[in-house]
Amino acid sequence: MTSKFAAPTESEDRKRLRIALCANLAMFLTGLAGWYMADSASLLADAFDMLADATGYIVAMIAIGRSAFFQRNAARWNAAMLILLGGAVIGEVVHRYFVGSEPSPSPTASQASSSFRSDS
Repeated sequence: MTSKFAAPTESEDRKRLRIALCANLAMFLTGLAGWYMADSASLLADAFDMLADATGYIVAMIAIGRSAFFQRNAARWNAAMLILLGGAVIGEVVHRYFVGSEPSPSPTASQASSSFRSDS
């Protein structure tokens, strides 16, 4: 254990990232279920945001202790994931525009509240 002024060790960094990864994966799965039940594109966007965070944590765990070049590429990977998942959400919104669907307000509000609490 480090003192409050010492930099965390690589193993402490990995432990924190694993905890955050598990929380984000759980919220991703919960958000995906909420999207399916509520038929809400906003819940899909929130679930994909959690997935992007989770992949970022995985890449960060791999990047710990690696070169600055590797870490820069890890950051680029995370940005690419956000763009890809954002494009998927835009595709879902366009699909809903043409097919038409109405989200269920109660599950959407419940899921959004749960997601807000986990991000706090």
